[in-house]
Formats: sequence, C-alpha cells, structure tokens
Amino acid sequence: MLQYKFNNNKSNRHIKINIYYLIVYIIVYAVVFFSYAFVCSYFNLFLVIFMTVVPSFSNIIFNVLLKKLEFKLSISDKNINRENTIHVGLLLDNKSIFTILDIKVYMNISNEFYKTKAPIMVNVPVLMRTLNKTIIPFNATLNGIVNINVYKIEIRDLMGLVVYTYEMDMNTEVMVYPNSKMTDDIDKTGLYEGVSENEEVNFKGNDLSDVSNIREYIPGDRIKDIHWKLSAKKDILLVKERVRVSERQLIMLVNTSGDNKDIDNVLEYAYNVVKMCLVDGIPTKLVWWDDKNKSLENSQVMSYEDLKQAYGNIYRVGRINDISEAKEYMKSIYNNVSSYIQILSEDGIVKGVPIDNV
Repeated sequence: MLQYKFNNNKSNRHIKINIYYLIVYIIVYAVVFFSYAFVCSYFNLFLVIFMTVVPSFSNIIFNVLLKKLEFKLSISDKNINRENTIHVGLLLDNKSIFTILDIKVYMNISNEFYKTKAPIMVNVPVLMRTLNKTIIPFNATLNGIVNINVYKIEIRDLMGLVVYTYEMDMNTEVMVYPNSKMTDDIDKTGLYEGVSENEEVNFKGNDLSDVSNIREYIPGDRIKDIHWKLSAKKDILLVKERVRVSERQLIMLVNTSGDNKDIDNVLEYAYNVVKMCLVDGIPTKLVWWDDKNKSLENSQVMSYEDLKQAYGNIYRVGRINDISEAKEYMKSIYNNVSSYIQILSEDGIVKGVPIDNV
C-alpha cells in the first residue's frame, strides 16, 4: 500500500483561488454590507461580521485538517488472470475533527504492453475521524502490465474559495496473465515438431545446463554466469561454462504483432502450451522480438514462476510491428537449432506453426 502525507509534501503543492466563487462571495458580501449601512439592524451586522470572519476561519480549519490527512493507494491483487477484476482502493485517512466535502483524485489506468491509457477523476468526500474508502473496480480485458498512476489530488476548503493542488506520481502495477485452459483444449498437432534434438554445448541463453568448466570472462558473457565467489578469490572475473542436460526442448517464437485481440490470443495460446509442456516434462524456451533494441530475447521455462517471469519480460518489451526480422535473427543466432514453433494468429485462428530454421 502506497502512502502520501499532504503535510509532508508542501513543495509539491499549488494554491489557487476559485475566481468564480470569490466574485460571487464579494457580490453577496457587498449586498449584505450595504443592507446593514441602510437598515442598521443587528441581524445585518451579524451577517457582515460572520462573512468577514468565515473565510479566515475556514482557512484555519483547512490547514489543521491537512496536517491530519493521509492518502493511501491500494490494489486487491498484483497478479491476476485476464477478464478478472482489479479493485483499486482510494483511502483518505482523516484523523481530524473536521470534514472536507470536495476532494478530487486524478489518475490514469494504462496497459504498458498495448500503450493504452484511460484517465479517471473521482470525487471523494472525507468525513471526520474516519478512514474514507472508495473502491474502483476495473476489468482487465487484455493481458499485460496494468499501471495505476495517481498524479494529482485537488482539495477545496469548506467555502470552495481556495483549491490546494498536490502534484504526485504514485504508481502501482498489476500483472495480467492469460486465462488457463485445460490441456485437452489445446491442439497439439505439429507442436512437438519444434522439439529440437540439437546439441547446445555452451550455447548462449541455454539455461538447461550443468557447469562443465570455469574460464575467464569474455565481453558478451552473461552476468548471471559469473562465478562471483571464485572471482573474488582470484581477483579476476571468471565465468561458468555450461553444457545441456537435455537433448529435447521446444523452442517457441511468440509473434506479438497484429491487432490487440490477435496478440492477446497468441499470448494466451503460448501460455497454455508452455504449461502443457511443463506437465509433459518437455523443456521449453520462449523467444520474442524486441523491436526497440532490435534483438531476440529468450527465457528458459522450468516452472510456473519462470513462465510468469518470462511473460513479465514480454510485456515490458511491448508489441512489435513485424515478425520477419525476428525470423532472420533466429537463423543466425540459433543456427544450431534445426526447427522451432512460431505461435501466430491467422484469420483469427491461433496456431503453432513448425518453422525449419535453415
């Protein structure tokens, strides 16, 4: 749960006078004052004094309340499946004996993978000595990383004359994974044609491995292959060389190009194929294209946690424009792999297509 104390963030605060309310108040005040000047009644005198004192009194109350007010942002779950609901909690903890009738919370709910954004503004009344809760349900219709960002809160005093605007950047993320399907619902035809029988001795990116040798670090070696303890003793960077422990693994190139629905279906299909492979005991490597860095990314999946981590990495890379460049890179980087499976959508139908990597 993220917290924001208004009294500790005065540097991010902007004060604005509501000109419309101020003009109306001045007009009413002038009418009351001239009425007292002509009538000279005690009632009119009381109104003049009251309208003179109230703005200052309202401002004092307002500042006392801000010292006791704290905003909290919470979410129901950081990991959900598609089509489930995220409950975003806006909590305003008011420990003072005063009430605020008008607090506006401005936020954006965006999907980092698809680069979509929905602005939301919520009015939250705040009662005295109460943890005021407002729950916003949000249905996750697409896979990806849903980012909830609260970027501004506006607080008006009791009279509405003064508006305090707090600029902030409160972020929390929700990972939306594909829906799980029964393995019997997945068409396995042609899928296991992508299971490679190739040797992958010392192959960069292969995590199905045992340590076979220790050698000096060469630029381009993975950081996670560095033997840190031995490097510290020898005062030189040493790297663990690895060899494969399985001759069979399914290499899957995930095509994240196309429209949102096609990509979402591809991600769901690939997700469930990998889960099926885990059940069948077939090692799987997910491969995807990074358009920005023009590189192939990969992840060896040995468990459900590996699968979720791989999908998090795919989400952060984002969708791509075209898969053809990735297929060319597959030939050069994975040149010792005879075939792999490309997961794609054609005419609304998702399938795994065996590709000869020659």
